[in-house]
Amino acid sequence: MTKTQDKSTLAADLASYPGSDQAHRHFTGLIYTGGIQLMAERCEAYWLIDAVASHVVTSRRLKREPFLVVRMVASGGSGSLSFHSDWNHQDSTEFPPIVSQDIPLTTFPLGELLMYCIDSVLMLPSEY
Repeated sequence: MTKTQDKSTLAADLASYPGSDQAHRHFTGLIYTGGIQLMAERCEAYWLIDAVASHVVTSRRLKREPFLVVRMVASGGSGSLSFHSDWNHQDSTEFPPIVSQDIPLTTFPLGELLMYCIDSVLMLPSEY
């Protein structure tokens, strides 16, 4: 993300991304959509796709779930990545993470990003 890119504009762009016909294949086999590609470009976060793919492809617990909510939270230069079977916006404790990873150092510009991983296809909620 460029320094002039407004975080709220970026968040709004991702929240309303309508989807596209393009699909991208990560080297692990995970498929991700044009919205995820846009997020990676604008947030300089291709590493986030790598992190999600590494968990989805290798975790037996995650492989059993056809639908995952992937949550990236960043604050103060650190963050966390978590995978949930569902998500309740009013009560984030309702669905505890199946798998989570602390990210000790990140420049991820958004405070929170939710993504869906459905049958090994990673997408933004607006693309569902």
